[in-house]
Amino acid sequence: MTCLDEKKQFALETVFEKELAKEAMAAGDRKWANQIPIWSGICGSGDRKTNIDIGYSPEGGKFALYELKVLHSDHPLYAIIELFTYALGYLIVRELAEKRKDEDRDLMRIRNHDGGLLKATSILCSVIAPEKFYAKAPSGCNKLTGSELETLIGCAKEVLTDVAKERLGHACLQIEFSLLAMDMDAPPQLRSATDRDNWIISLKSKSHLRTLRCLVLNAKPIFETKRK
Repeated sequence: MTCLDEKKQFALETVFEKELAKEAMAAGDRKWANQIPIWSGICGSGDRKTNIDIGYSPEGGKFALYELKVLHSDHPLYAIIELFTYALGYLIVRELAEKRKDEDRDLMRIRNHDGGLLKATSILCSVIAPEKFYAKAPSGCNKLTGSELETLIGCAKEVLTDVAKERLGHACLQIEFSLLAMDMDAPPQLRSATDRDNWIISLKSKSHLRTLRCLVLNAKPIFETKRK
């Protein structure tokens, strides 16, 4: 294994999402998935930049899509733009899929693997990160204020809602857009499997059910945490 592969293997975001998926699989919990290819059927899923980090479906037709960030990730503006792009990509793929005939081979292949996402009635798109992540500033710029972040996610929701209604039909899909704060500490680096395991154990200890899934579900909107 190369040095680059080792760094990727122990990247905090990668470790978290993979450990969550392993945890859900071991528990037989089929409501969770990781690395969901948004552009399925349009381009290959090998490029991680086309994939949503974590997906959750509590019941039929309802989905939450999480773009995971850690304290050492880029910055909130980048995260919002990234997630907004994924959401638009989903709407494009869904519209194209709905225009295809049911016997279309590509459509059948997509639906065999989408877990019902192309028929979703409700989708929550969320950046999920430690609260301190939202105080980070883009390089050479001032950090975004709480009101600026609220305005951005409000605009994102409005645009996505309008596009969904225009392209998919009135009231076909309810779509939300949010920024969530998760109780996550972030060591600068994970250098070994022992570091990885210890970090995951420490994160699980923050959840009363001691699972990463519960840690995600207990995340709060950042504006709610700041108003307390």
